Amino acid sequence: MDNPKLIFLSIILIVLLSSYLLAMRNNLTKLFKSAAVWVIIFSFFIAGYGVWQDLSNEQPVLYSNNLSDIILNIEQDGHFHATVLVNNVEIEFLIDTGATHIVLSKEDAKKLNYDLSKLIFWGKSNTANGIVKTVPIRLQSIKLGQFSDTNVLAYINQGSMKQSLLGMSFLNNFSSVEFRNETLTLRL
Repeated sequence: MDNPKLIFLSIILIVLLSSYLLAMRNNLTKLFKSAAVWVIIFSFFIAGYGVWQDLSNEQPVLYSNNLSDIILNIEQDGHFHATVLVNNVEIEFLIDTGATHIVLSKEDAKKLNYDLSKLIFWGKSNTANGIVKTVPIRLQSIKLGQFSDTNVLAYINQGSMKQSLLGMSFLNNFSSVEFRNETLTLRL
């Protein structure tokens, strides 16, 4: 269980059931029937809460408050994510101010029809996980909200990555990048 609220609700359920078991210990038939009903009720409640959490966090929220702002809400993992249209394919990126460039994972590079067996990973990048080999590529197009660009330099990382990264080379296209509360505003 990753969600602290779900853990808290589970603890409350255990405490309530334990106190009820102690109170009804003399009438076991009634006790088990009542306990079964409460377990079912709480199970539905917890399952519903979990489904609601999954649905509410399905896609990173992207919206615009005018023609020049792209606003992203922080995700449950504490990071900002964006679904970007790359060569007309949707790719999920992590916004990473610590990354110098746009970096594609091997999986996302395959989605974009790059044949990794034909690429020569001759570049090197210094990452939090050490030095990894990379290969520079050109993306035909990239689009996030109302921002779009063509012939964009990016790199494919030969190492293991959970997610592709939108680094500073992408963020530098905006006149300002502002973190406030739980939102990231990219201003054209």
